[in-house]
Amino acid sequence: MPKKSTRKVVPLLSKVERDRNKNQVLFIEKAKLLSPSGLEKVQWEDDEWIADHGRLTKDSSKKSGEVKIGFCFSPKLGGEPLPEVWSAIAKAMMVVRYHRANQSLSNQRQFVRSLGYVAKAATESRLSLEKITEGVLDSACRLISEHYKPSTAYNMHKAVAEFSAICDANGLCAKKFNYRYRKMRRPESSGGMSGMRLDDPKLNDYVSDKLVPEDVMRSVGELYQTVPSEHKYRHYILMLSLFAILGRRFSEIALLPNQEVGLSADGYSFLFYFPRKSSKGNRLTPKEKVFIPTSAVDLVNEIVSEAATISSGPRKVATYMQGACEPDFSFLAGYKEEDRLYKDDLNELGVNPQLLSGYAWLGKRGYTYPDRDKLNSKGVKSANPPRYTLVRYLKEYCRSQYEHRILEPIHTDETGKKYYFHDLMFVRYQGLSSGAYAHWLATYVSHAMFKRFVDSGMSELVEEYCQAESLSKFTSHQFRHTLNTLVDEGGLSDALQTEWFGRKNPVDTKAYQHTSREQKVLSIHQKLKEGGVGGIISKEIQKVPIDQQDAFIKARVKGVHDVGVGICIHSFSQNSCERHLQCSASCRDFAWLKDDAERIDEVKRQYAMTLVSQNAAFEAAKSGKGKYSSDWVEHNRKKLITLKEELDDLGIEDFDHISYLEGVK
Repeated sequence: MPKKSTRKVVPLLSKVERDRNKNQVLFIEKAKLLSPSGLEKVQWEDDEWIADHGRLTKDSSKKSGEVKIGFCFSPKLGGEPLPEVWSAIAKAMMVVRYHRANQSLSNQRQFVRSLGYVAKAATESRLSLEKITEGVLDSACRLISEHYKPSTAYNMHKAVAEFSAICDANGLCAKKFNYRYRKMRRPESSGGMSGMRLDDPKLNDYVSDKLVPEDVMRSVGELYQTVPSEHKYRHYILMLSLFAILGRRFSEIALLPNQEVGLSADGYSFLFYFPRKSSKGNRLTPKEKVFIPTSAVDLVNEIVSEAATISSGPRKVATYMQGACEPDFSFLAGYKEEDRLYKDDLNELGVNPQLLSGYAWLGKRGYTYPDRDKLNSKGVKSANPPRYTLVRYLKEYCRSQYEHRILEPIHTDETGKKYYFHDLMFVRYQGLSSGAYAHWLATYVSHAMFKRFVDSGMSELVEEYCQAESLSKFTSHQFRHTLNTLVDEGGLSDALQTEWFGRKNPVDTKAYQHTSREQKVLSIHQKLKEGGVGGIISKEIQKVPIDQQDAFIKARVKGVHDVGVGICIHSFSQNSCERHLQCSASCRDFAWLKDDAERIDEVKRQYAMTLVSQNAAFEAAKSGKGKYSSDWVEHNRKKLITLKEELDDLGIEDFDHISYLEGVK
């Protein structure tokens, strides 16, 4: 049987009726009462809703503004509006999702498109919503797979499963699905897997395209050292440096709260951040600590200090905007509303003088005038008189670039404290379409801004400040993949990787490890020959003649799997594991690296817990209540022998296991 979805959905209806049509009506009516922020003015019957404020308008990838969401079939299905019943359910589910979770606009649109495929399959089967079957959901998912690439289809399959879960929780359909598409698989491209032979000469040159190219890493380091602090792109260089050190998502770096590097009680340096793919200001989000690698603490301190310095000017403007709800006109102090401003005046004020031309904002609105009485340098009136504008018109222009939406909170932490964009670490002056900067306005760095820099501005910097002649293409998210791969190759356990990178699902961590399985195997081959691996296999190899050891190692080690306290070399391609979850109980496929200091805490914890368990088994045996205590004692005995041997290899002396467990609580 396929594995069922474990997604939990809180029902909107407090009481589910036997009449499914009645449940649907109640579900829709209750959803209408939620009235999410930004959608208060929409007409329920409209096929397209417009949000002009609120969470949907906030996206780290774009500038805040009006957004639309249409309740229509996917363009691949014709793009027509959904049938009335399906449209109403789609709207209700979207509102409920908006109310209870933190999905972005793109996620909501994808959910509606996915629901459209269910509606298409149901219509073709001549089934109403309450009568749809698992076959309808399967048909929808199959068609999605035909229309979309694996990565998009994977997310849409999850949306179909979520749709079915909402139906289950609220009794919208006659059948309860507990649905998960049987063929839903995370795309192979997400896992960085390869299929090379171990003797392939290209194996050592294999590099996943998910990783940051080497020339980019080198260029980031050079740019950090050579680009001056006053350069207009310095913000981006500092952000790139943090991507390379901390491996956070784009929104987590771009929207870091303004702070200094903190120090935990046990002496580890950290920064606070909001662990979210796209931060929304009106949802409570607990701050988390990202601990900084010890060797990079000084560098991060420098970056944070410099970010505070170069953001100080824009931060003052942002703070003024937040309080006055208008642009910062301090640069016009001393001017009166009717004072004239000529080209030289605008240059002196840091405003683009092209505004006085006929095709610019001021000129198009008739806010510029020729000064026919002004004499030129020769003391005569010019045939082409200079143009000027008035201070009050320049203020109107400045206000035209201003948006109230940017004053909404970026984060709200677990205490209810709101963080606005002047509270962020990276604040900059707002850019204009002319390429100039509006120093009377401030903003944060959006993904679109950053992408423009990566696609064009960074290459110019590399040519000017680096020795490289060109720059490979890359994205900010590749740093996350790269750093995850590096710590994986360094031996950090999957559990600690999941925790440090701020993930919820350990399965996702595997998708960020891009050392090929062949490279991992070859690494263990070499360490076995050098005596750097402990376990039963290290004792077996000592009995093999030297001239046969290479053949023995190749035959025995065909796979490498992380199992917390060590590694498993069982070849799952040959047969399943007969000793599942008994890795450290004298399993001949269990091994460990003798220099793997990152595992010490986990091995000590397992050893201490096993000692406690063994004592409990002895007590149960004495009382006569432990029916299987002898098996329990024997299992623990094997684990203790293996774990003690591993601790010895790691250089750990005997310790008080009770005190240790009390210390880690």
